[in-house]
Amino acid sequence: MLPDGRIQVAATGDPITYSRARPYLPTPAELSLVVGRYRSAEAGADYAVSLEKDSLQLTVADRPDATFLLKPAYLDAFTYSAGIVRLVRGADGGVTALRLSGDRVWDPRAKRAK
Repeated sequence: MLPDGRIQVAATGDPITYSRARPYLPTPAELSLVVGRYRSAEAGADYAVSLEKDSLQLTVADRPDATFLLKPAYLDAFTYSAGIVRLVRGADGGVTALRLSGDRVWDPRAKRAK
């Protein structure tokens, strides 16, 4: 650990330095701004985000059995059993897209459906 609280890892190659993120505890009102339908042309998939008992759930539209609880990780980011979802915001602060990353995908965007 570095004197300023950051952590540096140097297993192979250049060292990587990590800073601790502040806890993210969104209110139900903030979570409701994420609710909606999203489409990823790259992944060829549609997603639905719903609010269930003060928690967000992500469902792959053509696979209703593929529903995941989204847990707040850090500002505008949520973890789930398959990876991480990061919110993309527009100039007005509204959520315009999701960025999904996991074992089988790396950063495809799912744009909010209109």
